[in-house]
Amino acid sequence: MRRLLWAVTAALLLAGPAWAWDERETRGKPPYAESRAEINVSSATDTTVISATSGQTVRIYRLVLWAAAADTVILKDGSTTINGAGFNFAAQQGVHLDMYWRPLTMTAGNAFVITTSTTGPLTGWVEYTKSTQ
Repeated sequence: MRRLLWAVTAALLLAGPAWAWDERETRGKPPYAESRAEINVSSATDTTVISATSGQTVRIYRLVLWAAAADTVILKDGSTTINGAGFNFAAQQGVHLDMYWRPLTMTAGNAFVITTSTTGPLTGWVEYTKSTQ
């Protein structure tokens, strides 16, 4: 009986649980986002990261920003500020936002815009979808 119990236990351990999620299937790619836009800003201005398309809604699932110099970064839905006073980064600081369960959603027909306060480089990327729904 002990041998049978050990054999069954070993078989289950080696096989792995059937309900386990295999992270290797999605490693390196977002589960929902279909597109990725690079962010590389080196001027104190508004920069359109994702262009507007009439009747389509932009949903952002991941946002990664890295400021090489002290910078205030404001996120905008078209011309409307999304994050109040913005992110105030010191030099060599950044943020990584995963929003898969509740994406940042732009108003239909609006672009996703970033406003920076300095000429120091701001780099990163955004993963998103653009659809009519």
